[in-house]
Amino acid sequence: MVSADELQKRVETLQRQLRKAGDHLKRLATENDTLTEQVEKFNESEAQLKTAQQELEEKNAQNAQQLADSKQQLHAALEERDQALEHQLAETQTDGGDEQWKAAALELATAVGVAVDEGSPQILEQVRQHWEDSAQAHRVMMRLQVEADAKADAKAELEDRVHAQAEIEAAVVRALENSSEELAGRLRSAHAAQADDLAAARAEAAEAVGAREELGRDYDELLGRIGKMKDGLKAKMSADSEQPAIAKAKELEGALQQANAQLAATKQALWDSQEASERASSDFGRQEQAGQLAAAEARMAAEGEERAQLEARVEQLQTELNRALNTEGQWAEERELHLVTITNLQGALEDLQAARDADVDVAVEKLREEVRAGAQQVRAAVARAEQAELRLRRIELSGATAEQSQQKITEQAALDESMRRLREESNDFNLDKRVITNLVVGFLGLPYGDSKRSQEEQQEKVGLIRKAGRRAPAAVLAAVAGRDQGLVQRPVDLVPASGVQP
Repeated sequence: MVSADELQKRVETLQRQLRKAGDHLKRLATENDTLTEQVEKFNESEAQLKTAQQELEEKNAQNAQQLADSKQQLHAALEERDQALEHQLAETQTDGGDEQWKAAALELATAVGVAVDEGSPQILEQVRQHWEDSAQAHRVMMRLQVEADAKADAKAELEDRVHAQAEIEAAVVRALENSSEELAGRLRSAHAAQADDLAAARAEAAEAVGAREELGRDYDELLGRIGKMKDGLKAKMSADSEQPAIAKAKELEGALQQANAQLAATKQALWDSQEASERASSDFGRQEQAGQLAAAEARMAAEGEERAQLEARVEQLQTELNRALNTEGQWAEERELHLVTITNLQGALEDLQAARDADVDVAVEKLREEVRAGAQQVRAAVARAEQAELRLRRIELSGATAEQSQQKITEQAALDESMRRLREESNDFNLDKRVITNLVVGFLGLPYGDSKRSQEEQQEKVGLIRKAGRRAPAAVLAAVAGRDQGLVQRPVDLVPASGVQP
């Protein structure tokens, strides 16, 4: 048996499901309004496109009318030009006279290559006719050329307009296709969403109907049980005594009344929920409209507030932008000043660096000149030292040579004195000069290892070495040796003068 609490819970569940269904219906109505607005926008865009197409057609009609007017103007201009040419030709024919006409005809015939006699009027008439035909042909050619140019220009202009119209129509078609595709996509998505919501609402309604049917079945079951209880009570009342049966019957009757009251309350709750759902479904349109109006008013108020906030924000941003621009201008000016200052400082630094480099170059050049002068002085001093050393050597050599010469002169004087004494003495004591020369040369030419070689004392005596013990140079020795040979020979040469025979 289903209790009253369970029935109350089921009624509350059914009410919640009905409220959910009402919310779904509201959402569907809102989406339907959105789709209606989109359809209206699409209709407006389509109307705008139709208006643009009508304007394009009107412009094409105006362009065609302008083209026809331009053609008429060209024809009128051509006719005026032809008339002017004919008038000019007539004036040249009438004003020129026969003589001028004949001269012109003769020139034309000569140019054409026709032999013309001046007195033949037929030839002149032929020439005149030829000239007129040529002029007419020229006018026709000019007219055809002008018409061809005008047609070409008109055709090009018409092609440009047709191309522009085709581009506009293609753009309109693309816009229509894009808008129609977009709207179709939105409609499909909206229909799909509506279908989903409707399916959900139908499912919830089916659940509510199922719950209601289940409540009906429970109610019928409860009635059946009550009937069974009545039958059982009647049977028990007939079997038992009257007093207990009456008390028990009263008790059962009270329980039955209580159950009937609960059943009536449940039934009334069901009817109330059903009436509430019907009222909700009937008042849904009015509530939806009122809700839409309230939502629209709230949205408009919110949009107004948002617009005011946005305007205030725009003003604030504009003020900040102006302030930022002013600050940027100040920064730009300061930057320019800093750049000028930096440029001046760089120029001054470059000037200082250039002056410093110039001073350094001058100092380096001076140092180089001083170094070169010092090196030159050193070289000159070295040269002077070398020259002084050379002079010193020469002086030493000349001193030794002078000393040796003085010694040789002294020895020569002594030798002369000895030779004089020898000449004064007897011839028996005279020596052969060859013997003496050979002895002296052989004595001086002995090798170093020979024991009979002359000693230093002997060489010092004859002047071959210095008294200090240092040997004289080879050149001095050779000179001394040569002089010694001469000195030895000269006294020897005196021997034959004294009458000594070898």
